[in-house]
Amino acid sequence: TCTTVLIKEDANEFRRAVKANYWYNMYIDDLPIWGMVGNLTVNADGELVPLLFTHRVVDIGYNKNRIIEVNLTSQNPQPIEEGVELTHSVSVNWVPTD
Repeated sequence: TCTTVLIKEDANEFRRAVKANYWYNMYIDDLPIWGMVGNLTVNADGELVPLLFTHRVVDIGYNKNRIIEVNLTSQNPQPIEEGVELTHSVSVNWVPTD
């Protein structure tokens, strides 16, 4: 886990990235995975609110000593607000397969 407090500049950058539907790309054992930075939701007033995903779940399928599949799920969307403390975390599940 990693905890950070959003300063004004970071909050603005994250809002911009979510509104522009930014994704990121990573590799695990040469297998690509993509994840969304966040998503937009509608509040009670009908306004679009950008949310930042703060938890990722990585499912790694393996056969003996080889990774054969990787899947990323983004979870725990949080409002992007200046001064808010956010805790980012990652869970990894190893899934054996034939």
